[in-house]
Amino acid sequence: MLLFAPIVCAYVDVLVYERFAVVYEIAKYLRNYDGEDEETRELQKYERFMHDRRKRGLSTKYRRWAHFGMSLFLAILVPVLACQVEKYCTVIKAHPWYLAIPVVGIIGVVWAFTYHLLRLKENES
Repeated sequence: MLLFAPIVCAYVDVLVYERFAVVYEIAKYLRNYDGEDEETRELQKYERFMHDRRKRGLSTKYRRWAHFGMSLFLAILVPVLACQVEKYCTVIKAHPWYLAIPVVGIIGVVWAFTYHLLRLKENES
C-alpha cells in the first residue's frame, strides 16, 4: 500500500494545480472585463496588482516550488521507507516489478508540475 503513495501525491498535485488554473482563468477574466460598476473596478485593481506581483515572481513562486518539492520528497521517501520494513521487503523481492508503481507516481509528480508551469505561462499573456 505504501508503494502507491507517489501516485496519490501525483493525483493530489493534479487537483491542486487544476484549482490554481481555475483561479488564474478567473483572474484573467477580471483583468479583461469591461464592467463599469465600482465593485468590478476594485476587483480589477486588485487583480492587476496581483498580476504584476505574479509577473515579478513575488506572490506564488515559492509556494509552487515548496509544494512541488514536498510532493516529490514524499513520493520518493515513502517507498524508500516501505522498502525498509521487512514485510514489504519480502514482497518487493518476490515481485520486483512492484517498484514500477512508485516510479510511475514520481514521474506523475514531475509531469503535473511541468504541465502546471506551462499552463501558467500560457495564462499570463
